[in-house]
Amino acid sequence: NTEKLKKIKNALGVDAILQGEIFDIHKQDGSLSQFATTSLTVRYTLLATQNGSIIWEASSEANSKGLWSWSSAPPLSETILRANEEILSALPNLGKE
Repeated sequence: NTEKLKKIKNALGVDAILQGEIFDIHKQDGSLSQFATTSLTVRYTLLATQNGSIIWEASSEANSKGLWSWSSAPPLSETILRANEEILSALPNLGKE
């Protein structure tokens, strides 16, 4: 909604906002035949507050595996950090050494 984005632009004095979402979350506790796993997808979108156009977008899928078959599924926070690390490692350094 461009009207809401323009209100954000005026209220905060920003040219863009970063929106993030986590989806495709799957958690499976371990069993005799499989290890415990957690998987998800993280997506970030940088939106221009003037017109709602996408300036930048990135997504990453991540999986975490439990230590043994009968363990609980790894925590979401661990898997989210893995996905974020992949996105951050792909960002350009923008002139910083």
